[in-house]
Amino acid sequence: MIAMLLGFGCLPTLSSQISGTIEDSSGNAIPNPEIRVYDYRGEELSQLSGNEEGQFEAELPPYSSIFFVVSAEGYEASSFAGFSGEGTFSVDDGTLWLRNASEIQTIRSDFSSCAIDEGVLVDGEVRLGLSNDITVDSPTITTASIATVDGEEDGFTACYLPTFDEETQEEIPSELTGDSGRFALFGLEPGVHTLGFSVIYENDRTEEYELIVFAPETGNVPLYPILIPLE
Repeated sequence: MIAMLLGFGCLPTLSSQISGTIEDSSGNAIPNPEIRVYDYRGEELSQLSGNEEGQFEAELPPYSSIFFVVSAEGYEASSFAGFSGEGTFSVDDGTLWLRNASEIQTIRSDFSSCAIDEGVLVDGEVRLGLSNDITVDSPTITTASIATVDGEEDGFTACYLPTFDEETQEEIPSELTGDSGRFALFGLEPGVHTLGFSVIYENDRTEEYELIVFAPETGNVPLYPILIPLE
């Protein structure tokens, strides 16, 4: 399975308490954030508010797949996936964060060939999982393709940054993540979705991976990084 962005753990009791700070993309605390917690089916478990310093505390069911949807005035909502453990723990700074509308527009501009204004934006960067420490600057995976695999009749296929042909001086559309490892999906409906990652390795061997995400009513699902295990 693909490494999820949050990991909380220990071994069994009856509850799980989490604390953390909501930040912007530059690492500055955001005052008075709103946090909603959903289970793996997309059903809301709790709703709470952070304080002036962006700090919050929440009680979660232990040993459960969960989604945090974070919002604040002046920012777009963001959704993050994780797994609750048992006991008391804190989320590392920079784990739960928000973008403003200008940052979202920049991403749409990067993927202007297929960006649409409706629905939720899912974007991320695919890297090779060389270590359990996601702060390690792992190599990007250049040969990944991404699409929703929820059994939807009209599934969503990701967009990728174009490559540049130095000979013709033209941009060429790409069907893979390329050197940047980046991708974006536009227009997802709210709710739980499964993303399928197809990675081409040497000798044209292809491996498939899946990652479950939760799309909020509006906003984005930032996936930085997605770590694919070394095969």
